[in-house]
Amino acid sequence: MKNKKMGFWTVLALTLTATIGSSLLVTFNQVFMMVGNNPLLMILAWIIGGIIILPETFLMVEPAISFQENGTTYSWLRRANWKVMSFWFGWVLTLFVSATAIASSCLALSTIIMSMAKSDNIYLLKTISVLILLLIGGTQIFLKNSSQISQIVFLVIKALPILFVMILALIYGSTDGLLSNKEMNQGLGQAYISSSLLIPAITMTMFSYSGTEVPTYVAGEIKNPEKTTPKVIICGVIVVISIYLIYGIALLSLASSGDEMANGNQGLLAFSKLPYWAKMTFNILAILLFIGSINAFLLYQTRLIYKMAEEKDLSKPFLKTSKWSNQPYMAMLLLMGCAIVYIIFNQIVELLAYFSLAVSALKILMTTNVVYLRLKETSYKKVYKNWLFWIFVTFAYLTCILTLIGSMMLMLSTTSMTDIWKPILVILFVILIVPIGFLKFYLQEKYLKKESIES
Repeated sequence: MKNKKMGFWTVLALTLTATIGSSLLVTFNQVFMMVGNNPLLMILAWIIGGIIILPETFLMVEPAISFQENGTTYSWLRRANWKVMSFWFGWVLTLFVSATAIASSCLALSTIIMSMAKSDNIYLLKTISVLILLLIGGTQIFLKNSSQISQIVFLVIKALPILFVMILALIYGSTDGLLSNKEMNQGLGQAYISSSLLIPAITMTMFSYSGTEVPTYVAGEIKNPEKTTPKVIICGVIVVISIYLIYGIALLSLASSGDEMANGNQGLLAFSKLPYWAKMTFNILAILLFIGSINAFLLYQTRLIYKMAEEKDLSKPFLKTSKWSNQPYMAMLLLMGCAIVYIIFNQIVELLAYFSLAVSALKILMTTNVVYLRLKETSYKKVYKNWLFWIFVTFAYLTCILTLIGSMMLMLSTTSMTDIWKPILVILFVILIVPIGFLKFYLQEKYLKKESIES
């Protein structure tokens, strides 16, 4: 029996589920601080951030429909025989995207717990973050059917914190605070002269918009994918932008000052307008959401590590699966180990900068790879006319350059001189993976030649 193909609404629901969640709670107050606590600039950053991801996402449609492989860009790079770059892509995605996303969520969750306990001990915060990760990872490895059960629960509770804020805004919100004309117009004169405030803020929104590319991952399971996939991407981005804007306006209506909004990493505890029960209810819902998100990150992002082991970019032990849950436990332990290093040595804003830098670099490679496959691969299906495809390519490169600059600005603005070694080390390590890849394939080929001669 053939598997039933997914229609427009099913794929749209899948996209929204994958996109909207804990990333919004992690980044919203950070974006607000990046624009100098200006509400109007924050709203503008979220709108622009959503729009600029469209060209690069549209570019993923053609190869996704053409090849219908797990691993998407990683698999496309190997199809183009770019072995070194696929090695680089896989490791950068694992070390600087997946691991930072997990570490950010763990730190955000422990920050809310610490604020509820009225403690600001940084060592205790990081210890709780590590323990949370080990506990959730342990359930994935040792509990039978834990992934299926946890994902169902996660789907149910995912939208609750956002919906709760919107309801609170209807009851307690007002336009006297941050939504007043005085606050909205604050500092706009400087913004007209320079866009420097917006660039890092727009870059930071990337963390919350990751997930809108999900239709390209399941293109082989969609009815009429050539037409449905681009429609879902457009509608998905519009819906996500709308939800983020409504959520942002709701928060602005509840905050009495910029300081309250900037302290959003504590949940709603800093919001003086709200009664205690409302603050605690939101924080409990947010804790459940973060637990679900960390669980989902571990479940899905270990799949690339497993794929890399299959392609021999990692050693065979990473193909081992748990006898209890059938999860790739060695891949999960590697990802958890990387995340723990980030938790110990970094703050959330630093992790968002690393995430943005890595994603920008990976998207430049992805765009170049798609262009190559369209020109060279005989089985490539062209969905777009040539002129439209090259427009997407041009804007995708421009977006990557913008976010690359933004991530550099984030690193410089959030790192003190005593900690400047952290971003430098990250950048050097990203670059160093390339010669390691060349050395790896050189030694592999040398070994295979020696083996063939001996046989």
